[in-house]
Amino acid sequence: MTYGQTAAERGLSLIIAGAGGKSADLPTMLASVAFPLPVIGVPVDEAALGSVIGNPTGAPILAVDAGKAYNAGLAAAQILGADDPELQQRLTEAHAAQAAAVAAESLQLHDEGVDLSKP
Repeated sequence: MTYGQTAAERGLSLIIAGAGGKSADLPTMLASVAFPLPVIGVPVDEAALGSVIGNPTGAPILAVDAGKAYNAGLAAAQILGADDPELQQRLTEAHAAQAAAVAAESLQLHDEGVDLSKP
């Protein structure tokens, strides 16, 4: 409770909270006490997904799919980048690099073709 209640005064701009097992309600609890700071919930497995997305009205949580901590970090960077041009630029460059990598892999798969003779 203290961690969430003192988050803003300690200079935090948002919180990423994992959810699973006995800590499945951690993101919801933090959202209720750290408000108005945004909380991003990361279910560690599918069983914890309901605890993250089933938050009560008044304690909103941004949620990512189970096990997608990378996406939580990326969402956090996007939120923090709203007022930070340098971070926006770094995000734009990272996104462009990712798109180029996907395009290169897609082209390689296209060039290799598919062996339709195999079931």
